[in-house]
Amino acid sequence: MASDKITLVLIVLAVLVLNSTGVINLGGLMSSGGDSVATADQTGTLCLNDGSVMTIGPADYRYRPTTSVTDQYHRVFVDGIDRGLKIDGTTMDVTTPTRIGGTDGSAVEIYYAENSTDFYASKHVFSVPCVSAFASGARPDSDAYKLVANSTTRTSLAEFNDDDALSNNCGTQNESIAADDSSNIDIKVTFPSKSGMSPYGDVIFSVLYNTSAYDEIELTSSDTVISEATVPQFRQSDNGSTGFGWKAFKFAGVEGMTTTIYRFNLYVESGSNDPTKGVAMPSADIRYFLDDQDYYLNSDTGIMELGAEDNDDNDVGATTVVSETICVQ
Repeated sequence: MASDKITLVLIVLAVLVLNSTGVINLGGLMSSGGDSVATADQTGTLCLNDGSVMTIGPADYRYRPTTSVTDQYHRVFVDGIDRGLKIDGTTMDVTTPTRIGGTDGSAVEIYYAENSTDFYASKHVFSVPCVSAFASGARPDSDAYKLVANSTTRTSLAEFNDDDALSNNCGTQNESIAADDSSNIDIKVTFPSKSGMSPYGDVIFSVLYNTSAYDEIELTSSDTVISEATVPQFRQSDNGSTGFGWKAFKFAGVEGMTTTIYRFNLYVESGSNDPTKGVAMPSADIRYFLDDQDYYLNSDTGIMELGAEDNDDNDVGATTVVSETICVQ
């Protein structure tokens, strides 16, 4: 009888040991028919690390890995709380998961180079693993730590007239459009190497034109997919004028190791008014703009968003104006 009690005690102790080490899961067995809800991962071996130290970054300069970017700041959210901008290499204490391989460690969201004027912000989301220390830039699930430099100051634009295919040059080689006429103007956009424009969003192609002169504006390309878009408010405010209207298009952002060239066709159709006569004034010329998108912090909601302008209609991303005027005579 005594030996049976000893055996029972030993079995109970063995079960408790196996449960505590994760070999079996008493919690799952006991709650399978009940209403209790597990709040942490109940599978796998227990994580013995009591918290972890996370290093933000280190970030790299994509396409120029030997160039230092340690002066860049990254916005960090931990469990939904904005912890502010952290300079590259900052360390933070975070929570490890209950068990190895679990997903109930701290939920981290990093926007690398979020306030940079030289690089685009990139998004990295993950849960803290069961380790005593780690670097976010060394995690295998993302290369967001590799920063893409903005190319707006080096992006070149060129336009070619429909009639003679010569480069549009105000005063000497203008596009000729009469009343009830149409024109196909070729546009060449050259994006420089080792950089990008709106790599995580779209490029907005906005056209400003005289509504008294033109009835139709369309943009097409064989190099990228074009769709209609909304003209950013800041662009309209900066360049609005009585008698002028806007039409916007968009295409996927660009980045790469080598130079990228996109060719577009801007189709313009005039109405019954001759664009070059006084009735169509103040101008028959057509101007277009390329605007990028970037991540920004919405000051009303505290949430990171991606767009060409923030919630107060301010330009985000690179603020260099990329624009050309197509002169019409």
